[in-house]
Amino acid sequence: MLGAFYLCQRNLITLPLFTAMTALTRLIVLQRKDSDPIVMLYEAGAILLIAVTCWVISRMRPDN
Repeated sequence: MLGAFYLCQRNLITLPLFTAMTALTRLIVLQRKDSDPIVMLYEAGAILLIAVTCWVISRMRPDN
């Protein structure tokens, strides 16, 4: 990612964040049905937080 930053002059931090959202989504889908519902809410909240972070980062990019 550091090499891509120097080549493109763009912040590519959103790619690992998308990967984290995908991992959390897979965790929700694949976990057992008898697990605690509050844990699922925490995981969904984490996905929402990461999505908001990606949106904020994308809005901070300078328009060139």
